[in-house]
Amino acid sequence: MNEWESYLSHLKCLDCGGNLDVSAVSKVYKQYEHVNRELVCPACSRSYPVFQDIPVIFKDISRMEMLIDPKKYKEQLTSAKEKANKAKEAIGSELDSFKENLVGSLSWEILFWEKWKETDYGFLEHDERKIENFLQQSSEGKRSLLFLDTVFAYIGEISKIRILNIGAGRDFLLGKVLQRGASVIEQDVVLESLLYLKKRGASFCICCDARYLPFEDDTFGGATCFETLHHIWPIEEPLSEIIRITSGTIAICEPNSLSLTKAGFALPGFMKKKLKQWYSPKSSHSPYEKSVNPYRVKKIVESRQAEVIKLSFPSSSSIWDANEYMRLLKSFHLGLIKIFPFLSSSFTIVIRKSRSG
Repeated sequence: MNEWESYLSHLKCLDCGGNLDVSAVSKVYKQYEHVNRELVCPACSRSYPVFQDIPVIFKDISRMEMLIDPKKYKEQLTSAKEKANKAKEAIGSELDSFKENLVGSLSWEILFWEKWKETDYGFLEHDERKIENFLQQSSEGKRSLLFLDTVFAYIGEISKIRILNIGAGRDFLLGKVLQRGASVIEQDVVLESLLYLKKRGASFCICCDARYLPFEDDTFGGATCFETLHHIWPIEEPLSEIIRITSGTIAICEPNSLSLTKAGFALPGFMKKKLKQWYSPKSSHSPYEKSVNPYRVKKIVESRQAEVIKLSFPSSSSIWDANEYMRLLKSFHLGLIKIFPFLSSSFTIVIRKSRSG
């Protein structure tokens, strides 16, 4: 059994929970280019496509077809673009109105991926110099490096375990984790991003929904999740799954709903729209995306026979410093965070299964 097949041995059918067998040829999905084999459940005959050695495993067949069929992919992308243009000015319940069958959460994630490709910061070219520059100079990159410090501090000897990275996206940290000798399994709902991560050296890639992870219990020694949970609601579902399939430490970083920059959204509509322009002019404006209450996460974790071993609030602000006034407001926010850390724009939480779990 080679390394790729060893990862497949931990996969399970989302319909009946049975183990999956690898078919040497594709039968159900043979009409799709780049799908040359599939995973078949002997117990219930359910079949899942393998696209260029990346398993695509969803409960909903239409989601899998959307990703492997170029025509359906393009149709969903067009619909998402139309909805996104209308959603830019929407707030709260107005934004929630865009949650409809025509454009689901997967379509929005596809849209974000296509936008990311316009400013890839070296990801698409595998340019490590550009990636390092992004990590050192951008606010997102600096948050990523702080998160990586936490991962290294709490997960321990990562060279001896398998680490599952939830919501991989572009995963600018992959190279640094691989340098430590870790086996990194990348998960995302967008197939194309995983193809690039595979080329960058990921040990294994899987395209699936974090609410329904097709792995056996305790498959991984550790798991990471950087700014992904706030795309998946209710967060109880992905959290429960991550805890279920991880035997060791889980590190998570998310935007903080207690942040000072979020408090203003309790104001009347016209003021909220102004705040939206100030705080997040380049945000995705997705109806499936909102910040997370860290104490809600803590409560969920404790109800899943796990424990929080660290909850921290890095000093960060999501205020967009486009002019002198905004830079002053951001400085005020950063100063206030030193006194009240929980007002930070993000939080990091480290989880471990309880000994009794």
